[in-house]
Amino acid sequence: IGTGDGINIAVMDKDGFRPATINELLAIGEAQPELQKQFPIVALGSLWRRAGGSRSVPVLSQGSSERGLDLRWFERDWDGVFRFAALRK
Repeated sequence: IGTGDGINIAVMDKDGFRPATINELLAIGEAQPELQKQFPIVALGSLWRRAGGSRSVPVLSQGSSERGLDLRWFERDWDGVFRFAALRK
């Protein structure tokens, strides 16, 4: 799981990784349910295109008292709090 500072899929690819998909993200949530309470975890390998063309990605996060799965705008400024799930190719 990489950090949100300067996330770059091309660099991930060059380093031998690929972004996790939503199915892989959900498997992380199942295997390590407390992890998303520490920081939100993003699956850049599953993009959803909204009406109007903007793109969103799935994120495991912590709500007020419960774990959750959200969609977040892909073209955002990902700050250092986010982590990006990736798998070796």
